[in-house]
Amino acid sequence: AALIGALSLRTRGVYFIMVTLAFSQMAYYVFHDTAIGGGSDGIYLAARPTLPLVANLGNARTFYYLTLALLALAFGALAAIKRSRFGHALAGIRVNETRMRAAGFSTYAYKLAAFTIAGALAGVAGLLWAIKDGFVNPELLAWHQSGAVLLMLILGGMGSLRGAVLGALAFLVLKE
Repeated sequence: AALIGALSLRTRGVYFIMVTLAFSQMAYYVFHDTAIGGGSDGIYLAARPTLPLVANLGNARTFYYLTLALLALAFGALAAIKRSRFGHALAGIRVNETRMRAAGFSTYAYKLAAFTIAGALAGVAGLLWAIKDGFVNPELLAWHQSGAVLLMLILGGMGSLRGAVLGALAFLVLKE
């Protein structure tokens, strides 16, 4: 995420969206058309991982509670970030980046850090997906996954942590 963010954040607006989608499509074709990601079949897990002395993640109930705990942990961490100086700087950058730059903030560094944090959370979500299904498929890198996340944010409201969770729930209910 840091590498892609370092390149993508040089653009703004629609161009930023297009560049990040282009990176996503490049990753899709690398994993789909080569043996790195198992080709179009993807990669299967030989066995579900376990947390030593804690839990077997193959058990659906245990996995559910682990996922719920990770959601609460991520929500709490993001809420703490939002209340911090870093979070306030990001809010200022969202409102008026030029003014924040004039005030002495390195907006590029703040945006890169936020992009990297988002990438880390997406990585955790991908890990949970792989554990749940027992495999990963290159289709998970296709543009419609990014569109689904964008719809979740639109449904829940931009800039709100509770809205993001409610938007995800609403999207899944509407999808089902």
